[in-house]
Amino acid sequence: MVNDKNSNLPPPPSPEAGSDVVGTINLILESAVNKKASDIHVDAERDSLNVRFRIDGFLHPEITLDKYYQERLVSRLKVMAQLNISEHQMPQSGHLEFKHGDRIYNVRLSTVPTQFGESLTMRVLEREEIMLKDDDLGANPEQMEMINQISKSPYGLVIVTGPTGSGKTTFLYSLVNSLNSIDRSIVTVEDPVEYNIAGIRQMQIRESVGFDFHKAMGAVVRQDPDVIMLGEIVDDNTAQAVFQAALSGILAFTTFHTFDVPALLIRLLEMKIPRSVIAHTIRGVLLTRLVRKVCQSCKEEYIPSESEKMLIGIHNKIPAKLTRGKGCDKCHNTGYLGRSGIFDITLFDDDIRFAIIDEVSLSDLDKLVSSKKKWNLWDSAMEKVVNGVTTLDEAIRVVGYPKSVSGQANASTKN
Repeated sequence: MVNDKNSNLPPPPSPEAGSDVVGTINLILESAVNKKASDIHVDAERDSLNVRFRIDGFLHPEITLDKYYQERLVSRLKVMAQLNISEHQMPQSGHLEFKHGDRIYNVRLSTVPTQFGESLTMRVLEREEIMLKDDDLGANPEQMEMINQISKSPYGLVIVTGPTGSGKTTFLYSLVNSLNSIDRSIVTVEDPVEYNIAGIRQMQIRESVGFDFHKAMGAVVRQDPDVIMLGEIVDDNTAQAVFQAALSGILAFTTFHTFDVPALLIRLLEMKIPRSVIAHTIRGVLLTRLVRKVCQSCKEEYIPSESEKMLIGIHNKIPAKLTRGKGCDKCHNTGYLGRSGIFDITLFDDDIRFAIIDEVSLSDLDKLVSSKKKWNLWDSAMEKVVNGVTTLDEAIRVVGYPKSVSGQANASTKN
């Protein structure tokens, strides 16, 4: 049975009705696309199969299927993703394509064995050109000017950092696509290719045949590129290859899982990248996060509390009213719908380069970098709070409290 009153899924069909399982899969995928879910979780339980959608960063229950569906649904998805349907004890990953209307979506599938059978997750990605405007990214004009200054360097390395789900991949694509022109050769190395971009040669890593990031980077530099994009620095060899390419006169872009410049420096030194190479190669570091936007269908204004005024007033004029969502069916009663980017932008200048070469302490480097920034994550988030794009609660959830008032703010917001 299906325990969801809004579901269009059928009741359990007869065992021979395999086509109904395909129809069930299609309905799940269609619903995920319509609700703009980024991920689909299909979790095996003792007596059921639970399906949840990740929307705007949060998981929401979608449907509960009868246990009947588990083996049939997982097996069918494995066939669609060209996986081994007889393997149930080891994780597997693959991808399939799904057409909905006139759009094609790439679905990345990952299976894992659990105590109640195989569970799986699916990442849903639209397979068409990514054409993001400044408003889509969430950057204001001043931020875009700084971002363009970094990304349009003649050579060097641009690093986009942030945790999983922070929007760094989408941001990276938009940066590279902004340089896409007939007089430039742009090559990417990805695992997997998440968006197709016309005019750019995109290389897919294939570990199964020995084509890894390091070998791909070796091939890329022999393709006479002006710009390269490496999806992620995964190991020492890959790090050394992308830095060498950037030093040779190529403009390179990549992502890294760190949270600030000092942490990035530590990781690169651990990967045996010399300080002088780090200092002279990196053009800028762009940290990105995603905040949920106030739902436009149920938004309301309210007078901020004293603690909220205190936090907002650190660097901004305090508005008379703030905006929040009351919660409605359209936003799953969360008060939020959609997400917007916030940014921390560091341009590498001579002061930062010399500090890295001179081996200043990490705390001193952090102070220097902070003094150079016009925009950090907190300021970027507060601008969106003041303009009614998001809420203070959401900003604190994503960024945390600013260091200068963390203790005081934390105490005051509990009152």
